[in-house]
Amino acid sequence: MARPGRGRDSADRDPRAFQAVLTRLETGPHPAIRHAAAWWLLSMVGEERSRQALRAAATEDEDAQVWWVARYASRHLRDHVILFMHTMNRVP
Repeated sequence: MARPGRGRDSADRDPRAFQAVLTRLETGPHPAIRHAAAWWLLSMVGEERSRQALRAAATEDEDAQVWWVARYASRHLRDHVILFMHTMNRVP
């Protein structure tokens, strides 16, 4: 029997899975598919390709739930950068 979460951990490390999720966000035929892809990519926001795809979805996807997640990711990332800058005493 598989352990809970084990499949997700394996997918996180598999570049084929990452590319498949990027493709689903960009070309998924149903908003629910693109929404799920955006949430998954949010957990991978440290990857430049993930950030690029989420930025594109924030401006190009016609579904409100998809662009909401994408915009949330942008805000989440910006807040972490600001926090990091504060801890390094580099914020003017």
